[in-house]
Amino acid sequence: ARARLADAVGQEVTTVAIPYGHYDRRVYRHLRDSSFERIYTSDNGPAHPDARFVRRDPVMAHHGVADIQAIIEDRVPLSQRLRRTLAPLVKR
Repeated sequence: ARARLADAVGQEVTTVAIPYGHYDRRVYRHLRDSSFERIYTSDNGPAHPDARFVRRDPVMAHHGVADIQAIIEDRVPLSQRLRRTLAPLVKR
């Protein structure tokens, strides 16, 4: 797929996004060992600017301005902080 996309767009494909956060250890290892420069997940939370695996917080139609501001400011309850820390570790 990567080669076909590169042919279609006329340049190398250097980033990939994992749809809906559906990955497991096998997918993680494959991507980790690949030459992709950036790998976008749907794991919530802030990402370090230099991170190769980049977390993304989805903004959904039901989110209001206050919800989006809370995401940007990383104001989440302790239970969500724990979940977003542990979930990727379990998947990987």
